[in-house]
Amino acid sequence: LLPLLTYFPYFAAWANSLFEDNAEYGLGMFVAMRHRRERLIKLVDEYVHKMELKDASEKTETEANLVHLLMDWLEMKDDKSDKCTLLFDKMKPLFEKVMGEDKTTGIHIPLINKIWSDRDMFPKLSQWIVGGDGWAYDIGFGGLDHVEAFEANDVNVLVVDTEMYSNTGGQMSKATPAGASVKFAVGGKQQRKKSIGEIFMTYEHVYVASVSLANQAQVLQAFLEADKHQGPSFIVAYSPCVQQGVRPRGLDDMVEESRFAVDSGYWPLYRYNPDLVLESKNPFVLDSKKLRKEVTSFLQRESRFINLKKKHPEVADSLINKMNGDVHHRMEHLNQLASGYKAFDHEDDATVKVLFASETGTAARLARDFADACVLSHVADAMDDVDVEDIDGGTTVFFIATCGQGAMPQNGK
Repeated sequence: LLPLLTYFPYFAAWANSLFEDNAEYGLGMFVAMRHRRERLIKLVDEYVHKMELKDASEKTETEANLVHLLMDWLEMKDDKSDKCTLLFDKMKPLFEKVMGEDKTTGIHIPLINKIWSDRDMFPKLSQWIVGGDGWAYDIGFGGLDHVEAFEANDVNVLVVDTEMYSNTGGQMSKATPAGASVKFAVGGKQQRKKSIGEIFMTYEHVYVASVSLANQAQVLQAFLEADKHQGPSFIVAYSPCVQQGVRPRGLDDMVEESRFAVDSGYWPLYRYNPDLVLESKNPFVLDSKKLRKEVTSFLQRESRFINLKKKHPEVADSLINKMNGDVHHRMEHLNQLASGYKAFDHEDDATVKVLFASETGTAARLARDFADACVLSHVADAMDDVDVEDIDGGTTVFFIATCGQGAMPQNGK
């Protein structure tokens, strides 16, 4: 084992299995990593204890320095930052010097060598499971639910949602929306899409986010928050694909298509962070509060909806009307989740309006903190989520952080 670890000193960076076993396979990697790290913690604790019992004259300066660093590591071992990695970088030459030329193997291997054999567990590693919607919403949902159900599973999940089984030819999945014409539902899918994010929010300990390239700052913020969260997380990302038939320029329009999906309410952006409850804050943050375009205009951009209109116009009209109603109902519901935690009888009772324009999320966080602390405010909104008439001469506090060469952020224009 030791000679092998000399050449391969790091934990597996990537591995994959059959897509239906994705959750179980990824959880297995996490459990193995957790077991090895717990073993390392036990060995380090034992080594530090033994060295502390020694007289100062019995320890070399190198050993004393190493023990000091190991004690620091034990204090911050669960810190999700690069602190553990930086500490190990300092320990590495000390380990090599303390071990020296000792090549003892078998049952008599020194304690310091046992610690060294698990050295790839010194950093606080982040475990991610990545899969598509066919796996997450459908064939692998049972395994995924098992991962998310237990608070001890500090595992992050990213679902690349193309709203169909893209890798096997474009078959319908439970992520496919009503009205889409795909394989196994050529006449138009009748059922609504599963709201998988809200399903996992009911556990209350799972970090959940819905993201899109339409708002890249929100994507980055969601990934950072998910990784920082002590417990399971779930991020679902809107992902245009070839089989959706995006018009007019296919996937060259991916970013524009993502922006249209968000602006029309077809794909809402939100984050549910259980850690905010500990700060007496609303854990649900809606990052797309306003419908700027009609969802019917968005549907006319994709072949999977256009084809149904051509073949079965009456069915298409019925399903599109149903989706339009669903979008408005969902946005009303999400807005209620985002704003219904303060003790105002009516939103208009809040006399202070808080608005922000932020490209990186810093001004947005400050604005939300201010709104939470101010007893006269309701919630903080992006400037482009509010019409000028809504300000109506009242007290409004702005948080604006320019970007680039002093340009106005996208959500402040």
